[in-house]
Amino acid sequence: MWLVILHFCRTRYNNRCPLAGLDKAQLKRKIRLLSLASLGFQNIGNDLAYSTVASTLQVDASEVEKWMIDGQSDPVDGPPFLLN
Repeated sequence: MWLVILHFCRTRYNNRCPLAGLDKAQLKRKIRLLSLASLGFQNIGNDLAYSTVASTLQVDASEVEKWMIDGQSDPVDGPPFLLN
């Protein structure tokens, strides 16, 4: 879902999300972290395959561990409307 929003911002607003004020790389990273958090919340108490995480984040499976570490150590901050 979050990556669909990123695609919309890319096509409609020339690679910038007008509300967040983030550049393309920052927005993509935040959206991936939010996607990872959403996936984890939806699967509380269940195992998640690397392939599921990689597919959700649209990254290579070799990058999943990096994203898991980033997701635990770097809280997503930003404007309140992004956090709701």
